[in-house]
Amino acid sequence: MTKKEIHKTDNNDCEWLFGLHTVQAILKTSASKVQEIRVQKGRDDQRLKKILYLAEQQEIPVTWVLRSDL
Repeated sequence: MTKKEIHKTDNNDCEWLFGLHTVQAILKTSASKVQEIRVQKGRDDQRLKKILYLAEQQEIPVTWVLRSDL
């Protein structure tokens, strides 16, 4: 989750955002648009902790998944 990417799904109502900085920015500016955050299992660092804190503040669910599922 280090590079910035945006992927649109077939249905235009949903986008996937990748990257710690990208996710942190959207949580600070438009958190109401975020439905869920998926995080790599086993990851534990300061940048991620900031995102998890912001998600908790906004009551956004966090799902821990295998790296291959990201």
